[in-house]
Amino acid sequence: MKASFVKLSPSENTTIIITDPAVKQRDYSKIAKAAMAYTHLYGEQVGFLTQKHSGRAKGRMEMSGGEFCGNGLLSLGAYLAWTEGIEKDVFLLEFSGATKPLTCEVEKISHEKYRVKGEMPVEGYRISKKEVKAGEKSVSGDLVEMEGITHFLFQNPEKENFKGDYPDLLKNLWKDGNNEAYGALGYRIKNDSIRLSPWVFVPGIDSLREERSCGSGSLALGLLWAEEKEESVRIEIKQPGGMIAVKIDYDGRAKKVTAASIETEVMITCEGNLLF
Repeated sequence: MKASFVKLSPSENTTIIITDPAVKQRDYSKIAKAAMAYTHLYGEQVGFLTQKHSGRAKGRMEMSGGEFCGNGLLSLGAYLAWTEGIEKDVFLLEFSGATKPLTCEVEKISHEKYRVKGEMPVEGYRISKKEVKAGEKSVSGDLVEMEGITHFLFQNPEKENFKGDYPDLLKNLWKDGNNEAYGALGYRIKNDSIRLSPWVFVPGIDSLREERSCGSGSLALGLLWAEEKEESVRIEIKQPGGMIAVKIDYDGRAKKVTAASIETEVMITCEGNLLF
């Protein structure tokens, strides 16, 4: 069998969009595993173009595990701009894990590259302190539960090496949770620079990966800091694959986050047919 695809790179968080309208939801897991395999397209995540629920939206995408994905939303915006010859525009997108259409701003940089800013869902998120087992260690951090994905954030000092513990961290998060995806995000602050190391687990397709960047993880860190400081936050977070800008609007009187967005460059790298 085969399915048409396009591969995009938002800060190297390689995202494969399956564009074949004939693909059935029952095949999502099989196709996603093939697309992410080293022998095939070696992507970090897979989404599927689907029928829009509302005429207000320009497009809709479902991630393979039904999760929300910040970089997936930006990738969808770039893909639609590329296929429709858009130089600069603002439009709405529907996305798995989000209960309402989200605003997306795109601006063409070159034939294959776009600067994309996407509204992030902030309704009903929860933040709490949590301690998670990882092998023989116990890691203390902050749990940010959002629509479609839960992230565990912890400070990762330069002298500590948690790389071998991320899989165990994520599996233990999943045992205690009830969401479509989970992230374990070690972050480090040095000389006013913020560095993030993202790992993500999607139980629905049994995918556990160290990612080059993570949009929703960047959002989670922004939400955490906005809540702690009780003020709006604008930060750039350096990740292995590039920089993601995060903007959080915080209402000091109401003591709550009112809006959020992430922004990065998205490159379209290839298109073709996936054999699976």
